[in-house]
Amino acid sequence: MDTRPYRLNWPTSTMIFDVSPGKVFEIASEKLQGERDGVFGNSG
Repeated sequence: MDTRPYRLNWPTSTMIFDVSPGKVFEIASEKLQGERDGVFGNSG
């Protein structure tokens, strides 16, 4: 799991799109829960 997009100091206008398969996104969401702004999206 590459967490660089979540650890780097991006400008506030930056949008990050996670195109990982649903299961990978679910695991990442669990691991990153409560970190900075969190993870937004739909694993559907």
